[in-house]
Amino acid sequence: MKRDEVESGFNAEDEKKEIKTIEDQKKEEIRKENRKALKTYIPVLILCTLLGGVFGYFANNSGLQGAADQIAAWTEKALFVLMPYCIIATAVISFALSLYHYNVAKKLYADFDEDADPDDDEADLYARADRKLSSAVSASGIGQITGMLFFAVFFSDLDAHLEQHSALALVTTIIFIAGIFLTVRMQQLQIDFVKRMSPSMKGSVYDSKFHQKWEESCDEAERLVIYKASYKAYRFANIACSAGWAVTIMGSLILHYGCLPSVVISALWMLMNIVYYREAMRLERSKINR
Repeated sequence: MKRDEVESGFNAEDEKKEIKTIEDQKKEEIRKENRKALKTYIPVLILCTLLGGVFGYFANNSGLQGAADQIAAWTEKALFVLMPYCIIATAVISFALSLYHYNVAKKLYADFDEDADPDDDEADLYARADRKLSSAVSASGIGQITGMLFFAVFFSDLDAHLEQHSALALVTTIIFIAGIFLTVRMQQLQIDFVKRMSPSMKGSVYDSKFHQKWEESCDEAERLVIYKASYKAYRFANIACSAGWAVTIMGSLILHYGCLPSVVISALWMLMNIVYYREAMRLERSKINR
């Protein structure tokens, strides 16, 4: 019994030493990785700080202010003239593109033979129909957001538009509202068609819980696509928010539009990260990884 206890003690001691060696190696690996990253991070940070300081100095002590004011005035006039036409063009083009891709997808799927040989070219029709349907959904979504962006610029000068071009302003507003309804209708047609192609999918665009029901009806491969795409969008949004914050901070020195743009970007940035971290912690506590 004593011999077994001694051997067991030696084994436990050896195991502790091995664990400590692995931990030391990991710590050294982390230190090396951090030192390597800092060689790039610190110079970039210093460079950005210097550039920001130089930009701020010249913005306040040069003729840049006058040029910026002139450019801003020209831009404001151009936007005032162009916005109604941009809204109308966006609504028409996005709807036309979405409808075109939707009809092509329907035609491809109608020609698809479910009993076709997997190696046959006919079997590729399903994949092509799916890609066209994705293009239709993208055209609808991007067109809707672009139209809302243009309408926000248009709406900021709505009084002037009504005073100078009341008929055009009225037509623009009607087309924008009609475009929103048509976009929602197209999205519902597209979702219905996806459910025809994949009968397991569930959900309606008109349902407030559409995204939840849609995700629950997806298989593992489809969910993986959603999760990877969402995480990439999250990473890009963080970069875009940090860049937007820096640009609006620098722009306020020249254009004197105040802190509101920077505050809005920061608030959205913070909200996005709060939701992300909160959901990550919730999922860690759940059985998703068990």
